[in-house]
Amino acid sequence: MLLALSACRDGGELHYEQARRLQVELVSSGERPSSPKFDAVLAELKLVSPDSKRFAEAERLRLAIESLRAPVRRALAVAHADDAALPLEVAAQARACVRLAQLLGVDGGATAAAIKALDDCRKRVDALDEAAAHHDDPH
Repeated sequence: MLLALSACRDGGELHYEQARRLQVELVSSGERPSSPKFDAVLAELKLVSPDSKRFAEAERLRLAIESLRAPVRRALAVAHADDAALPLEVAAQARACVRLAQLLGVDGGATAAAIKALDDCRKRVDALDEAAAHHDDPH
């Protein structure tokens, strides 16, 4: 009887159900989506073929997990909106990042390379900001 029931289901349904079981177990045990243990869930979800009845559900779950794994980016345009109190080098870099963020917002500007450049720019601002904050530190 079980064989007859499983024969009616497509392979995608089985992969989706396995992914959901793993996901429920991981969440119940307190694992966060950023945990490498969620890689198994994503692997199962990727095995759900587009012609499966569960493909849309699998895609929603996969995208949800991947979006939770993505780093949160702070808005560069407002990070240092008032740069009057910043050291000149930090203020200049912050303004460069704002210009880059504006260019990235233009239609077609959000390429992988542009997003990486924006992240790198933000990291430079943070590093300069940190260095300036500890410039007079006697330690």
